[in-house]
Amino acid sequence: MISRERFVCSANHKEPDKVPIDFGTTRSGGISAIAYNELKKYLNIVSKKTRLFDIQQQLAYPDDELLMKYDIDFYDVGRAFLKDESDWRTYRLKDNTSALIPTYHKLITESDGKEYLLTKNGTRVAVKPPTSYYFDQCYWPWGENERIPDPINQDDFKEEIWMVPASPNHLDYVNSKFDIDHLKQTVKKLYETSSQALYYDLGRPGFFEKGWYMIGAEKWFINLITDKPGVCRMLDAYIENCIEWLDEILDAIGDYIQVIRIFHDDLGTQNGPQFSPELFKEIMAPRYKKLFDFIHSKSDVKILNHSCGSIADFIPYFIDAGLDMLNPLQTSCNNMDPVKLKREYGKDLVLWGGGIDTVDELTNGTPEKVWDKVKERMEILAPGGGFVFCATHNIQPGVPPQNVAAMLEAANEYGVY
Repeated sequence: MISRERFVCSANHKEPDKVPIDFGTTRSGGISAIAYNELKKYLNIVSKKTRLFDIQQQLAYPDDELLMKYDIDFYDVGRAFLKDESDWRTYRLKDNTSALIPTYHKLITESDGKEYLLTKNGTRVAVKPPTSYYFDQCYWPWGENERIPDPINQDDFKEEIWMVPASPNHLDYVNSKFDIDHLKQTVKKLYETSSQALYYDLGRPGFFEKGWYMIGAEKWFINLITDKPGVCRMLDAYIENCIEWLDEILDAIGDYIQVIRIFHDDLGTQNGPQFSPELFKEIMAPRYKKLFDFIHSKSDVKILNHSCGSIADFIPYFIDAGLDMLNPLQTSCNNMDPVKLKREYGKDLVLWGGGIDTVDELTNGTPEKVWDKVKERMEILAPGGGFVFCATHNIQPGVPPQNVAAMLEAANEYGVY
């Protein structure tokens, strides 16, 4: 089987020749540029400079050489853009090694060493102190408000950290026919000349996270209880905004992509849900269903949604709403036992992740222990299809490169049906 066939088979809950493997495709299954530079040294991959596709989290595009070496089954369509050297510029990482970032990113460095990330309008939305590996939000569009505005200004949605785009979302699909044609022709050519399953990431926060990025976490939690009409008004405006983009995207490339990651929406903490599942069922689940129904009406593409943490209590509502795939399965969290998740939800959801824990096993283990853990997880999650192998989250600086290599080698070894 080619990778695309392998994924489609597994996504339809059948067993292909081997488990599909993801590495560095999603923004929650990737590898930091610092860790990737170390991995390249370990593997003797001689290439041009590492390229960041997610500047907020400092995540790297794995080289094609690595994707081929470990038979990675997915390809982020964003990699097909920004092909000219003039599209990239050198950027200094925290460990003083370097990488490349897209030239469309706007950055300002102050005298104290703090870097600020700007939106297209010049708003400083995120900051990275010299001591940090990441950009953190420093601006909330409604931060001065106590309640959700009425009416909602759609332009406000663009002025938060996650609206600083990763390729190809730097293109203006809604207002530029040239950009939407460029998207279509580029992805069509990629589909015709490649064998991997093609992945597109809308790059937006979900219905829960969007609220706290707009008004701040504390006020968002308060409004969820005290101003439900305002919350619903905000979410309905956000749905309208997302559907406007998705309509153009799916018309252009819906026949060529196999996966769309619609949102990142961290509903859980390490110990349990961030808020009541009943509140999710009342306010957010119907709106997820509206969005999922729209996507399914436009395309056969499989929908991937991301949520960190202990989220088992939300999974039935996602299934009822029509979600196809869930990522990343943080199995070190409470109530996220992989045996239980596979038994209770594996027939309805594709489980994308959970292949090995990045917090402890991949970070602190030996290559031998990594092999053992990957084997164990394959035995649990692979039977019957419906599983994409991936770590439980992004691989951070300091993770031994030999452990990363062991993970990928073991996934290929033990993923054979």
